[in-house]
Amino acid sequence: MSEPSSATPMLLPARLVEAPAAKFIIGFAAGIAAISIPRLSALLTNDNISLITAFTPDYLAIVGLFGALIGTVVLILEYGVARTPKETFFAALAIPALVAGAFNTTMVSSQAQKTHEKMESFVTQVGQQEGITTLPSQNTPLRIISADENISPATNQAVQPSASLNPLGVAWAQNTQQVIQSNQNFNPGFQFDKTMYVVVLGQFTTKEDALQKLAELKTQIPDAVAVESGVQYMIVKGNQTLNKWEATKIALKIKHELGLIPSLLVIE
Repeated sequence: MSEPSSATPMLLPARLVEAPAAKFIIGFAAGIAAISIPRLSALLTNDNISLITAFTPDYLAIVGLFGALIGTVVLILEYGVARTPKETFFAALAIPALVAGAFNTTMVSSQAQKTHEKMESFVTQVGQQEGITTLPSQNTPLRIISADENISPATNQAVQPSASLNPLGVAWAQNTQQVIQSNQNFNPGFQFDKTMYVVVLGQFTTKEDALQKLAELKTQIPDAVAVESGVQYMIVKGNQTLNKWEATKIALKIKHELGLIPSLLVIE
C-alpha cells in the first residue's frame, strides 16, 4: 500500500516593485519614519506631554523635505531594479536613520544649550540684584582648617568640581573630616558648563578671626567650615561644590533667612 501524500502548501511569489513612483513613495515613507520615530519616542516617555509641542509646523516642513529627499535618492539608486517593498524600505531606512539620529540629537542639544544660557543669564541677574558677587578662582587649593588640630598641607586635598547638591541645613562636614571632599558623579549627558562654585560666608585675613566667626555661625549653619587659601582665610558652606544655580539658590536663602551677604567662589 502506498503512503498518503501530504499536501504541499503553495507559496505565492513575492510581489516585486519596479515602478519609479512606488520607489519614491517607499523612500518617502522610510525618510519620514526615520526622522519622526525618535522624536515621537521622546514625547511618549515624557510625563507631561501637554507642555511639549514636538511636531511644530516648521519641524513638519523639514520632515516633508527630508522624506522627499530620501524618496528621490531611492528612486535614483533603485531605478529599474525589481525588489520587494520590504527590501526597498529597509534599504532606504539604513542611511536616513543615521542622518535623522544626528539631526534630532543636534536639535535637542541646541535647544538644551539655549535653555541653559537663558537660565545662566537669569541666575546671574538675580545674583547681581541681590548683591551676590562672584569671586575669581583661587590659584591655591582650599584646605580645611581646625582650631584643635594642625593639618599638614600634604594631607589636604583641593576642592574639586562636584555635581552633588547640598541643600541648606544638611551637615556634610563632620568633626572627624579633615579635607573638603570631591564627589564626581557619572554623567554621560550633555554638559554645557562644568564651572562649579562654593558659597563663601566670609573672608578673613587671619586664621583666628576665621575660626572665631566659624564658632558663631555653627549654630545657624552646622555644615560651615573654615578653609585656607594661601594667605587668605574663608568660611564656606558645606564641603562640596555646586553648580551656579544651586549655589545662588543657597546664597539667597542664607541672605534672606540669616541676614548674611554670601558670595560665590569659582572652583575650576
